[in-house]
Amino acid sequence: MPVKKYLSAIEGYHLALQISSILVCSVFSSLFGGIWLDQKLGTTPWLTLVLMVLGLVIATYTIYRTVKEPHK
Repeated sequence: MPVKKYLSAIEGYHLALQISSILVCSVFSSLFGGIWLDQKLGTTPWLTLVLMVLGLVIATYTIYRTVKEPHK
């Protein structure tokens, strides 16, 4: 495999790993944070839903920024 093609594949894997980790971290942290807050404040399921939507919005924005930033 030529070196350029190999480096291109590694860059693609790196980007895919970044995107998947952004999604997993934002969704799970907002889910567990929302569940914990709902249990403490007795607001089930409202804070979980609000934090999930907020987590998805933040994840979408972060993924957009990650994909649009030029390679350094």
